[in-house]
Amino acid sequence: MILRVTALFLTLVAFSACDPLDPVDPPEVCEATLDPSDARFNRYEGTFADNYCEDDSDCQLGGCSSEVCAAEATFTTCEVVPMPAGNCGCVENECIWHLCQ
Repeated sequence: MILRVTALFLTLVAFSACDPLDPVDPPEVCEATLDPSDARFNRYEGTFADNYCEDDSDCQLGGCSSEVCAAEATFTTCEVVPMPAGNCGCVENECIWHLCQ
């Protein structure tokens, strides 16, 4: 009898944290903002650098104007270039310029 009461108690405790009426936020969807045909794509995306990441903290801005998104320090020539749209961060284990919805 004690065993059944203990099992029932543990079952109630396990399910009490889940409220089926609480809405679940949909996962964030992030998309690249740069077109690979853009003349500056390689510069902005730092294709010449290490870009592997596991989360946003692995990515950093580099280049003379902070226009490069990469997982390591990068250096570029200093020219006035338009800034890419979005944020530099980790999407599918790659540092890229992106927007999330």
